[in-house]
Amino acid sequence: MESGTAALRQHSAYEPAMDLAGFVVHASDGRLGEIDAALPQDGDRGDAPARHARRLRLPVDAIVSIDLTDRVVHLDRTRDEIRRPRTPAGAGGAAWYLLREG
Repeated sequence: MESGTAALRQHSAYEPAMDLAGFVVHASDGRLGEIDAALPQDGDRGDAPARHARRLRLPVDAIVSIDLTDRVVHLDRTRDEIRRPRTPAGAGGAAWYLLREG
């Protein structure tokens, strides 16, 4: 079975260095927010700009499709699964995006 990132790349032209900032994020049960920026592999927020909205980490392996025309990212997880992840950021070397909820 393919890894999440490999399968995503095959089906959506996803590349790990893609800038998805500003893309709307739809979880399997509705809109979740917008992507702020990509995070380093360790999941550290670094010097990401402070915003008033709640910010979440979005693992790349949760993405099932990317609509480049409408700038929408679709997930295979619910909003609660993204808000309360089972795996800590940086675990397993996964790539992450910083998500501004709202």
